[in-house]
Amino acid sequence: SGTIDFFEAVDGSRAAEAFVTSILINGRGRYIDSRKGTKGFSTTPFECLKITSQQNTSTYRLRLINGGSVFSLKFSIDKHPLKVIASDGIPFAQPILVDQLIIGLGERYDVIIDNLTTINNKINYWIRVDTMDKHNNPRWHGLAILQYAPTNEIPTTEPQHCTELQPCRILNCPFSQYGPNESNQGNPFICLTPLNITTHEDYIDYNLIDEKTPMNIKKTLSLTMAEHEDD
Repeated sequence: SGTIDFFEAVDGSRAAEAFVTSILINGRGRYIDSRKGTKGFSTTPFECLKITSQQNTSTYRLRLINGGSVFSLKFSIDKHPLKVIASDGIPFAQPILVDQLIIGLGERYDVIIDNLTTINNKINYWIRVDTMDKHNNPRWHGLAILQYAPTNEIPTTEPQHCTELQPCRILNCPFSQYGPNESNQGNPFICLTPLNITTHEDYIDYNLIDEKTPMNIKKTLSLTMAEHEDD
């Protein structure tokens, strides 16, 4: 027995390492030089989304897409619940209210933020885009600003504190449930998988659902690239 090299599959095929240096939101973000510790941040500007109206009827729609090539990304806005209404351009039968949304590679989601009269409009809020990597690499946390205040000052808000008594709801989990947190004090998350999403009636293609194929799939092939090594 032994350990498997991180970039080598169990069948011996190899893949190049994907170096991720930053997560950008609308092309903006900050570079973190891990060699310089807490002083290794660039001063490039964050993307800033402005809230221009805070009336009872004010509603803002965000169209999100994960344009990366490595990680699924977890999206959230401090102090703002997310009302998810569509996926890949297809509306849901009912909106799903969550605290966080996981977006896979190439996936698209439409999100509504409303009830803005309950929000403190004297400050700005962090928009957070994080990976699900267990090592919590600081490079893999993207930030943008949701601006209420007259200036795009840097927010001081904190992410939602998720606990077993007040768990966070997360949509599009790749698994049915998170495990216990690091202190083993219960599960701080409620996972909603794609099975919790119902497509709007007008967008269901019943003919496609009823179609049957005369073929029986006997085996799924995994295509990999192998590298020849000289003796």
